[in-house]
Amino acid sequence: MSFERFIQLWSYEGNTDPVQEDDFFELEANLGWKFPADYRDAVLKYGLPQMTIELLHSIVEEDLDLREVSEFIHPREILKDTLSWREAGLPDHFIAFAFDSSGSLFCFDLRKTGEPGREVFYYDHDFNIIEADADSFNDWIARFCEVTPHPDWREE
Repeated sequence: MSFERFIQLWSYEGNTDPVQEDDFFELEANLGWKFPADYRDAVLKYGLPQMTIELLHSIVEEDLDLREVSEFIHPREILKDTLSWREAGLPDHFIAFAFDSSGSLFCFDLRKTGEPGREVFYYDHDFNIIEADADSFNDWIARFCEVTPHPDWREE
């Protein structure tokens, strides 16, 4: 499953916020670290989806054991947001790239290098714990693409 499919399923009419190569250049230079290629390539090609609540609604209605994503952080904001969360307890070796609806984070581990894709981690800010959530960004996105949109969802 692809990021393009994810966007079709779970964003406002397929709308995305564009991401440019330059948006990663300064961030990666400051970090001395490159984002996983599967994540980087997907957001450069498709942009960041403007999420609806349909994914959350579908997960809840189907009682799935799956954490939902509600917002992707633009690369221009990733470092600022991550530094704020580090003050609140996020370990220093994680970099956030998305939120769930409760404000917890999806992250990459800065200690992980090399390809293919690197693990996605979930930081639960309520309990200050971090857990592996998927083997790669592509695997993480594929799980959401397998969720069936719930038929009675209506956005108001």
